[in-house]
Amino acid sequence: MASKWDVLTSAAGPFASVYVDDSHDTADARKRRELACRAARDSLANAGADEVLVGEVERELLDSAPPVGRRGRAVIATDSAILLNEELIQPPARDLARFGSLPYLVPLIDQGPLELTVLVAAVDHTGVRLEVVDELEHTLDTRDYEPGRHPVHKAHTGGLERYKDTQRHTEDIVRRNLHDCAHEIAAAADQRGVDCIVLAGEVQSSSATYDLLPEAAQRVTVRVEAGSRSTGFRNPELREQVRELFARRRLELMADAAERFMAASGRDELAAAGIAAVSNALEAANVDTLLLTEPANKTVTVAGRTGPADEVLPYHALATGARIVRIDERLTLTDGFGALLRHD
Repeated sequence: MASKWDVLTSAAGPFASVYVDDSHDTADARKRRELACRAARDSLANAGADEVLVGEVERELLDSAPPVGRRGRAVIATDSAILLNEELIQPPARDLARFGSLPYLVPLIDQGPLELTVLVAAVDHTGVRLEVVDELEHTLDTRDYEPGRHPVHKAHTGGLERYKDTQRHTEDIVRRNLHDCAHEIAAAADQRGVDCIVLAGEVQSSSATYDLLPEAAQRVTVRVEAGSRSTGFRNPELREQVRELFARRRLELMADAAERFMAASGRDELAAAGIAAVSNALEAANVDTLLLTEPANKTVTVAGRTGPADEVLPYHALATGARIVRIDERLTLTDGFGALLRHD
């Protein structure tokens, strides 16, 4: 299946690129969406987009399922198709609409959801609730697994030996239940190709289940003391912990790219900075990772395509298979662009 980046870089323009605050956390959310659509429609029309394209984009914005809470929305389209309609994890700094020969991708790179998924496993002594979630907090898959062995309640009659026998039997059933749950968690993580397992629920059961996971599954497991099997990902505290996990992952990706760039800048000419140097590297399909801070308002030509640097450079980076990472103030880049190169 083609990625969204493949779809966007293989389509023929011109493109309408629209980014709006699509938050649905107030009573007037519908009205604010309508106003945002009207403003986008006017901006696209004034930029030269034809009436058919403008109307398609407006309908796509108006008819999109409302998100939960504070979210942005990106819609990118051509005369022949809506190429992308995606929630953003945060509203854009300001609503905007562009019409041009290339799609405008910087806000999508900045606030689009990471292409990562997490398996939330909320366990107790009788089973586990499994939910695959993404950064937008959408539940992509959910199921409840129960081995079918119900622990016998510990008896308080029949003498000490009877009590000990019952206790041992109960603990054995619990151990076997958790062993099966651990196997099911590892199998589900492998089957869905998730990037991380969040192990939650009953603390004692969760701890024991972690110890029973295969080593490969343990390496990608984060244990949290939140949630329950009955509520699963609906639990607010568990949801917040998963949200923080995604935020940390974003910072890790940023820190890794920044550290690699600083290291490469001092040796072997494996880094480039500034529009001119990055453009040359893109022309040679020699960019492994494109770094962005605050792109300069300049015009550039790469591979025969001329346009604003913040459209042309990200487009050609994606078209040649490069990754793009938005960097915060930890790094100052000439013209707001840097690149890690594939070879010197």
